[in-house]
Amino acid sequence: MSKKKLVVSGCSYTAGIVERDENGRALFLTDPTKNVNLEFPLWPKYLGEMLNMDVVNVGLGGIGNEFIYNRIVDELSSTKDVGFAVACWSSHDRWDFNSFSKFPKSFRIDPQVKDPFEGWKFGGRRRYSAKFRQIIDMLLERDMVSTEYNFFKSLRWFNAFQNYCDSNNIPYIQCSAFNTLSSDVISLMLDHPIFYKMNEDHFYGWPMFSQIGGFNLSDKLNEVDPEMKKLRVSDEDTHPNTEGHKVIAELLYSGIVQNE
Repeated sequence: MSKKKLVVSGCSYTAGIVERDENGRALFLTDPTKNVNLEFPLWPKYLGEMLNMDVVNVGLGGIGNEFIYNRIVDELSSTKDVGFAVACWSSHDRWDFNSFSKFPKSFRIDPQVKDPFEGWKFGGRRRYSAKFRQIIDMLLERDMVSTEYNFFKSLRWFNAFQNYCDSNNIPYIQCSAFNTLSSDVISLMLDHPIFYKMNEDHFYGWPMFSQIGGFNLSDKLNEVDPEMKKLRVSDEDTHPNTEGHKVIAELLYSGIVQNE
């Protein structure tokens, strides 16, 4: 008898990194159907073993929440014998664009950040072609980007995923891999009606932000490893290493068991 399926979607915290360039910079998966991490196993594998389920990982490194939502709903709509679903959300400032290929491009765009490429550890502005940089600069220069609006789009995707799973009787949990948001936007979230529509029993770490009593997966890794030495790939690459992924799987499993 075949096992039920654990369907997961997310960014590099879920899909991982398959290789690095000569400078050690991460090269993300370009095709989510090839969800194999060549460096080490990821939390979906460990969680699948805990739940005794086969894993269907449709995540993609560097991607935003629109892609994460679209991919997991598409997969849940077509995959049979779904036993559990996990949406591991990325940062609100990642915009997903069609790139005239099978999978979209994702850019970080946030007017609160003077240079959205500053501080990037994996190539920064060089990661994008001149054409895509022009698009980003145009949107920022013409005041077409709103931090609040883009975050509330993510909030609606969280709620839409919740409603999809509830209406289709799919057991699920959501979580936030990491996030950055100013206190003034967080306060606006508390006034948004969808905030009160979220089922916190099915959102590990809700309401996500430490300022209002929540947390993300990166926060939990930092609790276990405050110096970020044991559960991260390196000082330069703060993605979880294989021990970090084991911790994430254990955290999510504990959240699942508590709500059974």
